[in-house]
Amino acid sequence: MLDWLGADSTPPYGIQALWPFTNAWYISHLDIFRQTARRFFFTVPVIRLNGLTIAQEIAILGPIAWGVWKD
Repeated sequence: MLDWLGADSTPPYGIQALWPFTNAWYISHLDIFRQTARRFFFTVPVIRLNGLTIAQEIAILGPIAWGVWKD
């Protein structure tokens, strides 16, 4: 579900949510989570982009995880 809410700018777009029943790709277009960079991983712009992505995901999911763990 969380992968479905992420940005995706490389084809094929989205996720195969219903595989193996269908080979269709699904994307939400909400883009709640940023896209990460997987090429040129150890360059300053990519490290910055991925760092911002990690910080955003922690900011969004951290309180939810904390609330579930605490109860």
